[in-house]
Amino acid sequence: MLAEKIRNARKALSALGGQVSEDAWAAIKCIQHELDDAGDQAEEIERNWPTPRDGTIVYNPITTSAEA
Repeated sequence: MLAEKIRNARKALSALGGQVSEDAWAAIKCIQHELDDAGDQAEEIERNWPTPRDGTIVYNPITTSAEA
């Protein structure tokens, strides 16, 4: 869900190729790289901490014991 949105934003930036200066394109490539990393991290979070499909967050505190 979030990973997909991040990857879609990264792909959308590709449409600027050829329309911006070389310096701007270099900055966009750096942003795309950061979005790749963020997408990977979001995917990892989604895989290990699933959320409901409607995007709501369920409060589920983790309790710890002094004996642990």
